[in-house]
Amino acid sequence: MRSFHTTVQVDIALWAVTFVSEFGFDETRILTRAEFIMPDQYQPKYRWRETWPGEGHQDFAGFDGEQSFGRIQLDALTSSRLGMWKWNATHVPWVREHIAPHSGWEATYREACCKVEEHYEKLLESHSRPKSGG
Repeated sequence: MRSFHTTVQVDIALWAVTFVSEFGFDETRILTRAEFIMPDQYQPKYRWRETWPGEGHQDFAGFDGEQSFGRIQLDALTSSRLGMWKWNATHVPWVREHIAPHSGWEATYREACCKVEEHYEKLLESHSRPKSGG
């Protein structure tokens, strides 16, 4: 069971929400105002941390324990992709065979998280590694 712990407004549209589990494990999730109100959308399985904490960038890295496996960031530069979330797989040391696609754009950060997490779980499966989900 998770219970609400703290929220910090990252910018005008995003909130960093920290939950604490019954075992005392803190988990931070990035939520938009609408997603904070509508929790029935995709819930990321892994931990996501700000890539540049405190600098106000909408840029986050996904972690399975201490292993980083992906990154999402709000595209503010590419004219045809403005406002979309760029996702990409990052270096994972045990990966010997890569799976494509390993990057793309999605409309919401949750959809981008989903793509990165699905890609990572395909890598886990193809390399006979157990899924931990966070």
